[in-house]
Amino acid sequence: MMAAWQQAGRAGRSGRESLALLVAYSNPLDQYFMHHPESFFQSSHEHAIIDLENPYILSGQVLCAGAELPLDCKRDLEFFGPALPGIVAAHARESLLGKTRRGWIYSGSRRAQDLVGLDGGSRETFRILSGGRVLETMDRSQAFREAHPGAILLHQGEQYRIDSFSLETRTIQATPVEVDYYTRPLNSVRITIKTCRNQRPLPGGCLCFGDVEVTEQYTSYKLLKAETIIGIEPLDLPPLQFSTTALWITVPPDVTREISLQDGDLAGGLHGMEHVMIAVMPFHVLCDRWDLGGLSTPCAGDSGDPTVFIYDGYEGGIGLAEKGYEICETLMDTARTLVSECRCENGCPSCILSPKCGSDNQPLDKAATLNLISLVSGGVSGKNE
Repeated sequence: MMAAWQQAGRAGRSGRESLALLVAYSNPLDQYFMHHPESFFQSSHEHAIIDLENPYILSGQVLCAGAELPLDCKRDLEFFGPALPGIVAAHARESLLGKTRRGWIYSGSRRAQDLVGLDGGSRETFRILSGGRVLETMDRSQAFREAHPGAILLHQGEQYRIDSFSLETRTIQATPVEVDYYTRPLNSVRITIKTCRNQRPLPGGCLCFGDVEVTEQYTSYKLLKAETIIGIEPLDLPPLQFSTTALWITVPPDVTREISLQDGDLAGGLHGMEHVMIAVMPFHVLCDRWDLGGLSTPCAGDSGDPTVFIYDGYEGGIGLAEKGYEICETLMDTARTLVSECRCENGCPSCILSPKCGSDNQPLDKAATLNLISLVSGGVSGKNE
């Protein structure tokens, strides 16, 4: 919303009349606005979220600050907090900060800002090359997802096939091609709960927020033509592991029994709930659904409870899951409205299907998704709507 209003405002500067047209795609957020235009025109903008205590974010900000003015580990505690001395020492060991009479200053060979992602992402950058020319750069997670060996990469309207992928040099070689298919990776996710910082009851479940360890394993990729699978190829990539923050919802036995009594597929309902809650998050929080990850399982960890996880897709977390925890009831209300008003029968890209699903959108059960969200949130059951 914020970006759309900003772009619309550019056309109406200096008191001139202007017209802004919003062309909706089939994704859940756009379709929600098409059914509820008042939400677009009357709602406040999304919450801008950043976790300033995230050591990965803070580390980058300290680096950039040292490129502007000398840092003093005592004086500047006011701005950077008690972690400052440790961060400065770590950068000094990497020869990125050097000690002078006036304080610590940036001493790296590249510009400090080139080492820091604006979104708080990893500093580990992969370069995509074609004929000796750099097409673009990606962080490790995006490279595994979009530029794995065999992937068809679209860059500025041109197709490229990824021929080689070097983890050692972090370089990816691409060749221009013209093909009538595209690729989509498949992956599995494993989550280990490290600590639960907060929790509270829901009408039909328990909501938690805390620290987790995420392991993503890209196992294969599909070759598709007009959404028809024409081939599946294996991938041999190491797992992606990172610590981050997550919210998770556990579902009690009485709710799972109710889903079964309605002939619903519990796994499909949990999976659909995961997808749609991630899809509506950008309506309330300034982010993209690609900034988030999710996992749904009928049997989670030591508890064995059916659980839906939504986690920050960045090392250490950037505050998205924490905000989601705070407004979870609002997220579920938006999700329930979106699914109940979608006219499809079994689920579609406008409601519970996700373009980023690593398990090929299987299993999914639209009716079970709606009933599960309603039972957990205490809303109206989907079967009565």
